Amino acid sequence: MLTQTHPSADRTPTPLVFLSAVFLVLKKEQEMKKPCMSIALAALAVLLFGNFSTKAKTDDETIISARMVGLGEVPPTNSKGAADFHGTISSDGTTITYTLKWSALTTLPLFSHIHFGPTKVNGGIMVFLCGGGGKQPCTQATSGMATGTITMADIVGPAEQGIPAAPNGSFADVIRAIRTHNAYANLHTTMFHGGEVRGEVFVHRDEDNE
Repeated sequence: MLTQTHPSADRTPTPLVFLSAVFLVLKKEQEMKKPCMSIALAALAVLLFGNFSTKAKTDDETIISARMVGLGEVPPTNSKGAADFHGTISSDGTTITYTLKWSALTTLPLFSHIHFGPTKVNGGIMVFLCGGGGKQPCTQATSGMATGTITMADIVGPAEQGIPAAPNGSFADVIRAIRTHNAYANLHTTMFHGGEVRGEVFVHRDEDNE
């Protein structure tokens, strides 16, 4: 007696069945990835927003600097020394945070200021950078550095040029002098009491020249 064999009992799945299974797996993987992608995009958005916010705040600040040399003094000196002043005017215009570095001076520094006056004209002192006016003493070395923050309370004048000392002086007047190229920095030493090196304070982001 012959036994009838059913072909469907050992039938191998067709390629169509395999393709359907593959598509189903891929679809589930994509669905699982969606939450992860959403989280990643949200994190990226927060990061970008934070960067834009920080950049906007930085853009409101103003960078200023001065390169001081002996030939910049009035009258000039033959000093081979130099000093660099770098400052940042805050976005609200109420402070100047700065770094002052000097090197190869002839003798020890006494004090350093920002003066009210244009190039090649001597003007009165507005604020100290070191050595007085409430600022730290200048480092007693021919090469050194000073740092600090200038506020309205640091204004010392010049009253004879219309800028009274604190508390009556206006910090806006100091900023105005800087922005209109009417400010210079210099550094005085024991050899050059009137100033060994000097340079104009330049504005690197000058949008207001009033």
